[in-house]
Amino acid sequence: MKKYWLGIDAGGSRSTIIAVDEQNELINKVTGPSIHAGRLKPSESAKRVARLVAEILSDLDQASPVGLGVGLAGAGRSSIQKQVTNELERQLPSIPLIVASDAETSYFATFKDEPGILIICGTGSIAMGKDGEGWKRSGGYGYQIGDPGSGYQLGQKLLFHACEHYSLHDQFPLPLALEDRELKTLEQLLDFLYVEKQSPAKFAPHFLQSVKDGNKELESILDRELELLTLQVKTLTQKIVNFSGKISMSGGIASDEMFREKLKSHLRNVIPEIKWAEWVKEPAYGSCYLIQEHLHHSSDNRNLNNTS
Repeated sequence: MKKYWLGIDAGGSRSTIIAVDEQNELINKVTGPSIHAGRLKPSESAKRVARLVAEILSDLDQASPVGLGVGLAGAGRSSIQKQVTNELERQLPSIPLIVASDAETSYFATFKDEPGILIICGTGSIAMGKDGEGWKRSGGYGYQIGDPGSGYQLGQKLLFHACEHYSLHDQFPLPLALEDRELKTLEQLLDFLYVEKQSPAKFAPHFLQSVKDGNKELESILDRELELLTLQVKTLTQKIVNFSGKISMSGGIASDEMFREKLKSHLRNVIPEIKWAEWVKEPAYGSCYLIQEHLHHSSDNRNLNNTS
């Protein structure tokens, strides 16, 4: 049987689990619902992770995985990581595992342990980097504080714009389009948000499309959001020792070409020494790297103890 590892990128909008072989070639991939440690109890986060693992294992006619790496949204604090890890070890006792923030595993997907800066724009946003002293970050405080340029912020700004238009004209400027439906009335929108408890981040693609369609008011809002995000990145470059200039992006919002090019333009204005690193297409590879390194170091430590 071939050895393989599992890696999870668990975000605020959706989650992905992949299986890779010893050459880090993709064996299988499964997507699932959002898993956000800041919104769920540790037991529920662990339960959703375990379901993803069970689903991908049902498709793999192989031995148990060597290990599981989990990049989890909302798990930036060590206390949360420990709680979710304890729950997961109870639910998946036969699989060695490690839990980190999704920002860290996304970073590993691009830079591994090399120095650089990763800008993540998904449901939330953060700029984070690494140098010889360890992790450095700027932003990423959550939607209740800010997270400029994030899906949550853009979606919220679109909804405010639509509701202000409704107040003036007693109708929406156009139906609010989602992947699976259109919201044509204020009542439908309010039910969607407050009864179904859906996130404004679902409207971020609609915001970006409106900018592409020529909505200058929303384009101005987008530029302001990107200015704030750029300031956070600039702050981070000053915190990182001997910053190499290498910057990359990740996240669902940053996958939009127009958004990406606008952000690059803002960044070049204040950080002229940028060297763009490869775009992070699958952050779950960083979770695989994390568990591989974790098991490698654990093995080294055991070998050292045995020879002492």
